[in-house]
Amino acid sequence: MLVVPGRPEAGKSTLALAAHEAGATVLSDEYTLIDPDTGLVTGWARSVRRRRPDGPAELVDIVVRSDPLPVGLIAIVHHDPDGEVWHPISPAKATIEVLHHTICSRSRPADALNAVLKIASGAPAVLGSRGEAGEAIVELLALLGGRDEEEERG
Repeated sequence: MLVVPGRPEAGKSTLALAAHEAGATVLSDEYTLIDPDTGLVTGWARSVRRRRPDGPAELVDIVVRSDPLPVGLIAIVHHDPDGEVWHPISPAKATIEVLHHTICSRSRPADALNAVLKIASGAPAVLGSRGEAGEAIVELLALLGGRDEEEERG
């Protein structure tokens, strides 16, 4: 599972739509629930909102329900038209980045930190900027796929 934390309007929905078009299963474009005991992640099943510059958002039903899954890759993504460079980051940096986007970090800081530590210590993380969403998701899915292949070998 690929986890892409980000602010509202950071491009998560655009990446989710691109992932769907690339053949990936999408569990959420906005929220995920992380079990602080296991680190397993559950998607938030709701329609993806595709923003339109000329009117209200269009709802696209691509999200599927799933049992809780382990995180295979965390991607901290920023939009840059000239992007497409991914750099590995440490579990500590990943923890800080993901915690920054964890909604319950103010109301339940211990649970939030435990949950984020579980995923950040168990999955590799990359930081980068993306240009076109379709190209970025192909690269991120390839990084995720390489991780899955390593686990099968090792």
